[in-house]
Amino acid sequence: MKEFQRPSYDQSKLMMVDAWGGLSGSEWNYKLTNPLTEILIAHGEVIDSIIFRTFGQQGTIDSPKFGGRGGDKNLKSYGPVCGTGTAGGTPFSLVSKEGGAIVGFHGRSGAFLDAIGVYLQHVTAPAQTEQNKLLKQPKVEEMHHEFPNKMDVMKCIQPRSAGPWGGYSGKGWDDGVFCTINQVQVYMNTKISAISGIQIQYEKKNKASVWSQLHGGFGIGDWNIDNVIIDGENEFLIGIEGFFSPVMVNGGLDTIRQITFYTNKGKYGPYGTEIGTYFSSSAARGKIIGFHGKSGAHLNAIGVHMEYL
Repeated sequence: MKEFQRPSYDQSKLMMVDAWGGLSGSEWNYKLTNPLTEILIAHGEVIDSIIFRTFGQQGTIDSPKFGGRGGDKNLKSYGPVCGTGTAGGTPFSLVSKEGGAIVGFHGRSGAFLDAIGVYLQHVTAPAQTEQNKLLKQPKVEEMHHEFPNKMDVMKCIQPRSAGPWGGYSGKGWDDGVFCTINQVQVYMNTKISAISGIQIQYEKKNKASVWSQLHGGFGIGDWNIDNVIIDGENEFLIGIEGFFSPVMVNGGLDTIRQITFYTNKGKYGPYGTEIGTYFSSSAARGKIIGFHGKSGAHLNAIGVHMEYL
């Protein structure tokens, strides 16, 4: 029987996915050192708090409570959970491509859980077997206020925006959303094997084309431009993947080192060199209709806006 490759919980190999939610409250993070067995959520019409329960050699270990003091315990248990509380507002979720495992959480909290993000680690996923399907799944204990609108049915919603992946330096940018993407220009610094910048040609509803700003720069040394030309009528972007790592000439800051673009008809790239931490966008059915990220002298981070089909 082929066994699951378990995450190593090696904190040097984590990829941090930015938190979704608001900017209120204080920052927190919780990186797993043992397998996660339960998630305890206190909620009414909003999520009051969250606790992560793991099991190791010392037995059951609870994380600190991230959030406020509200919530009464309800002994209902659930299998895989995408969300709880009352539906409304801006939806979010993370759909990792095969081979990724959540090995930690981070976010912001005060009186409530204001934001939440995850740490990912690459693992090799096994083939699905009947015995795998019968393995015990982690459960979520739900704690709620006496609100009539409490949502007991768990609802999965695909994210409209994902990322950015990469470093935290540079200035944040967001192109917004458009009908389609016609072209992407990748500025590659061949001397340091890093993506210096990226520029995108979008198409509006009236069929007019518009170029984004150059996100990043030319960098120091030799560079070249790779053009990704997309047939907007019959072809569209569906995902990106790549690698990022520190670059000494960029002050030792994380920089996108390689990027590949996937369309409904194939792929373009990879552009750059496979160095550092791997990232990829959602594997859900949809198309990319915009980009966002961080940049300075180089492209430090990149994310996508999706339209799901």
